[in-house]
Amino acid sequence: MISRSLFRNVKATPEDPIETWPYEVYAATLQYGDYPDWRFFAAEIERDPWGHVAELMNTVIHELPSLDGSQIFFLVINKARRGSRTHNGYLPGRDPNYEPW
Repeated sequence: MISRSLFRNVKATPEDPIETWPYEVYAATLQYGDYPDWRFFAAEIERDPWGHVAELMNTVIHELPSLDGSQIFFLVINKARRGSRTHNGYLPGRDPNYEPW
C-alpha cells in the first residue's frame, strides 16, 4: 500500500482509484516516496502507457525534473512507450532545448 503521508493536504486517500489522485500526490511521491510507493504508479503506467496516470506523471517529471524519482519515472514511461530517446541518453533537464516553467 502506498504511504498515507503522501496524501497530506489533499482530499484523496490511498483507497481512491489512482486515476483520481491529484498532482500533489504525484509530486510528493517523487520527492518523498520510495520503491514501494513508486510501484503503484509504475504498474499503472505499464498497464496503460498513454493513459491519464502516465500523462500526468509525464507532466510532473518535466515540470519538476530535479525531484528524486523524476529520472526513474522518465525511464519507466519511456520503457512502457518503448521510446527511443530512453536509449539515447535523453533525460529531462539535460536536453539543451528543455525549457523549464
